This record gives sequence, structure tokens and C-alpha cells, in this order.
Amino acid sequence: MQTQSITAYLGKKSYPGRTLALAVSPDGKTATITYFIMGRSANSQNRIFVQDGDLVRTQAFDEAKVEDPRLIIYPVYRRFANMHIVTNGDQTETIYQGLGAGKHPVDALLERECEPDAPNFTPRISLITTESGYELNLIKAAQPDGETSVHFDYKFPYLPGSGHCIHTYGDDGDPLPSYSGEPTAFAYIENMGEQIWQAINSEYKISLLECVLDLETHEMKSMKIWNKHMER
Repeated sequence: MQTQSITAYLGKKSYPGRTLALAVSPDGKTATITYFIMGRSANSQNRIFVQDGDLVRTQAFDEAKVEDPRLIIYPVYRRFANMHIVTNGDQTETIYQGLGAGKHPVDALLERECEPDAPNFTPRISLITTESGYELNLIKAAQPDGETSVHFDYKFPYLPGSGHCIHTYGDDGDPLPSYSGEPTAFAYIENMGEQIWQAINSEYKISLLECVLDLETHEMKSMKIWNKHMER
């Protein structure tokens, strides 16, 4: 499988939207997870990531300017035992509650559809780490009217020096074209969160989360957050 530079891949896209990526260090000891959000509207742009104990969530930067909290305020990251969940919506809770009920994440997600934000019908993207590997899930509209959705599920082992990326949109457009194809393979880079943050379109980027997972203990070694609003 050919791999490419994740910064070059994402940097050349005007609007990949919400994006999940995971890459394993060359020595196979850690995995770096990144998740970033972008927005074109004032309502979407009015957000930051905040860490609240073991939880990371979106939060309005200016509560007075919130127009509609649906689809933009949600838990970004949660942990269940040795599994770590990162998603682009409230399906974080669907997966978490499903695991508590003994369901596999894929089965828990069967009750969810793409986002009801016509005409884009934004895909729901999810990443779950397990002790043996990581899973990526994409839920996208099956038809232009968004009435039904199709689910794509991918499972990968932790391969030293490599990783995969998935995002909500192919690029900018009106309506926004949904991501298509298999997850994009790429080569591991040091300081992945910071490098991706610097590479992506500064006009639309909002926040980025970087988590470094110890693949021996399955503990998070570190978490870092970049918020565009905090840089001003």
C-alpha cells in the first residue's frame, strides 16, 4: 500500500471538514490520534475544544453568539475501559453507551444516520481504538435526499510507521461533497497534531485535538488542544 504525506494531502484541500487520523510510531510503541474541525458559518466557527477530565468536548467560544447548538456541540473524545472513542458528533455517546451494554461499536452505530443538515447531509465519522488495532466508521447519505444512510466499517492493525485518515468532505463545494473511497493511508510524522494544524486552511480551521496513546498500556500519554480563538 502506498503512503503519502498527511500534511501535503490535507494542506492542498480547501475544506476537508471534520477529520480523523491515526498513525503508529516507527517503533510501534505509540499511536498518535488527531481530530480537527473546520467551519464556514459563524455558528460553526464559534467553537473551541475543552478537556474536562477524561472527556474532551466542543464548547461555544461566545455563548451569546450561539445560533443553533445542534450538530456543533458534542463530546469529541471518551474512554471506555481500554478503548478510546473519537468522533465528529454525538455518536460518541452512542458508541460509549453501546459498549456499556455489551455491543460492538459497529452494531451500536447501526441506529445512527448521517447528519440531518440538508443539503450537505454531513457524514458521521468515528474512530475507536482497541488493544489489537483501530476501527474507522463512516456513515454517509445513500441518496441525495439524505433519507437513508450507508455504513462503511474499516478495521486496521497497528502497523509501525503508518496510519489512516478519514474526513467528512471530499473538499469544498455547494453542496459539500461527502468523503468517498477507503481511508487514506499515510506515513507517520513527529508532532503530527502541530504539523497538521499548521498545514490546513487557516480560513476555516477551528480546533484540533492530538492524543498520544501508549500501545502497551493503552493509557493516553498526552493530550494537546489547539484552538484558533485562543491564538488571537
